[in-house]
This record gives sequence, C-alpha cells and structure tokens, in this order.
Amino acid sequence: YVSEEQRWESILERNLNNSNLQGAYQVFNGGVSGNHTLHSILNLIAKVIPLKPDYTVLMHNVNDLTVLRQTGSYWNATKSRSLMKIETNETLFLIARQLKDLLIPNIYPFVKRQIPEKDEFAKTRSQDNHKIDVIENEFRSALITFITVGQSWNIEPILMTQYNRIKLNDGLFVRVYNDTNIEEYVNKYHRLNEVIRDVGSNYNIDVIDLATLVPRSSDYLYDAVHLNDAGSLYVADILSNFWLSKLKVSK
Repeated sequence: YVSEEQRWESILERNLNNSNLQGAYQVFNGGVSGNHTLHSILNLIAKVIPLKPDYTVLMHNVNDLTVLRQTGSYWNATKSRSLMKIETNETLFLIARQLKDLLIPNIYPFVKRQIPEKDEFAKTRSQDNHKIDVIENEFRSALITFITVGQSWNIEPILMTQYNRIKLNDGLFVRVYNDTNIEEYVNKYHRLNEVIRDVGSNYNIDVIDLATLVPRSSDYLYDAVHLNDAGSLYVADILSNFWLSKLKVSK
C-alpha cells in the first residue's frame, strides 16, 4: 500500500543522487510478492547479472519460512511458490490474459479479492511442521548460494534482516496468524533472522540489521512484515545513511 515514489528503494535512489553526481546511482527493486530466496537467486542469474551491478542486496525470511516449515524443501513448494511455472495451452492463456487486461483491467483485481483464497498448504498443514534444523540448513544454503553467485560475477552481496511485527504480544499478528503453533512459528522466524546475521559474519559481508533497527509496531508496519508510508521513510533514512557512508557520497 505504499506508492512507488514513497518506497524506500525510490527514496534511497533520490537521496544518493542529491550529491554532486546527479543521476549516477540507480537502485532497482527486485521484490516479488510470495518469492523466496531461491526465486531471487534465479532472478539474479537471469536478469540482474547482465546489468553489471556493483552491489546486490537480499532481504528474505518469512516467505522462505512459509515454504520450508510446511514442506521442508524449496523443491517441494506448492504450485504458486514453485521454482518453475509450466503453462499448459500457453497460446490460449496469453490471449485470455491480453483480453482481460484490455477489457477489464480494473474489475478483475476487484473480483479476485472477493474470492476466498485457497489454502495452498492444506495437504501439509495438518502434519507436523519441519524442525528448525531442516529449515535453517535449507535457508543457510540458499543465502550462501546468493553470496557466491554474486561474487563469481564481481558483484558485492549484502544481506538484510527482515523488519517485522512477529511477536507474541502483537495483537494484529496474533489475530491474523490464528494458529495453536504460534509460539513455534515466532521462534523459527527469529531464528532465520539470526541465520542471516551468522552467514554475513562467516562470509565477512555487510549485514544491515533492519529487524533490530526498525521499531516493531503499527507506527511503521501495517501488518507483520510490510511497511506503511512512515516505515518506508524510516527504512529509507537508515539505508541512505548506510549507503552514503559506504559509497563515500557527501550529503
């Protein structure tokens, strides 16, 4: 619910370019709803490396946890979160999508929101959740892959922990989560932020600890892991200070 010009990526780019080197810096937002770390690695290989960036920044946690907690592997993900999407009747699908975009571009999203979302993890939700050791090992391997792929192409990787309101005394989070395993979920989520810190330390790369730096309240996040306007400005200020210092850019 934050307009593009008010997202921290856009504000950061403007702040960097307020220096004497107008237009010298570009900041690209590669975030996609529902994507986890392996999706971002595939995007890095397919789309980012050709741009020859100096840095790549990764912030993941909750989407990885959602998949790994239920299935134990990135490769066992449900259809909407799988690593590959195979379209059947691709020509008909493309024609239908073009007609939808042409004839009902605004009505379709409204109608879609009225339809209850299908529980994509219905088959696994009743089973025992996978243990934290399994989840941590998968997540750690994914982070290391991101780091080493970037370094292989002379790109400096940077990790960020995820800002959040995932805590037992947050009324909105508890109400939305609505599960008897909430304490187990909270513990696993924060363990993954710790994995990010640990991997960054082990590989001697920068880690921007937004989980610690951003207050965990409705003043900055409108739900468990998404910023509101004030939160976006707050994060933009943190990251602007980090990058102005790292790049030695004068304000």
